[in-house]
Amino acid sequence: ARTTTRERSSSIIACAIGYFVAIIISLMDYEKLGELWYMIAAICVGLVSLTFIIGQGASGEYSLADDQAWLNIFGVSFQPSELMKIGFMVTFSYHLSMVVRNKQLNSLPHLVMLLAHIGFPAALIVAQGDHGTALMFMSMAAIMLIGSGVSWKFITACTSWKSPGCTCR
Repeated sequence: ARTTTRERSSSIIACAIGYFVAIIISLMDYEKLGELWYMIAAICVGLVSLTFIIGQGASGEYSLADDQAWLNIFGVSFQPSELMKIGFMVTFSYHLSMVVRNKQLNSLPHLVMLLAHIGFPAALIVAQGDHGTALMFMSMAAIMLIGSGVSWKFITACTSWKSPGCTCR
């Protein structure tokens, strides 16, 4: 399929906005950015939740066959889950740094809270029907947890757990 001039213009504008935002974020103090975790989380969860109300499929129309994971704001379509990936990295790394700083990474209550931090956005994305992006969240979190020094006994327990209904071979 050929792209129209309007589609090309829209893509160029979206790239320019993306680069501009990336430059602004890169100039920010990452520790200050982490302190804004609650705002970042609220915006990301709010945008993803909005897809359940006014979301569109990739085709730009409402369709039961599509995964309604796109928003069209001011004529620009985007997937809030992409923004949520960035927000997740900021909020999860801040959460993880607080737990590591307090030397409580391998305590069960803190690990449960970290797993909830992973599970909530992943569950929202799965509810949209985007299982691949949910897998990306879990992969990012696993790498961050391993990199931060979580005990291998917890990693083994999480990876060997099998739900009763699972028929994995």
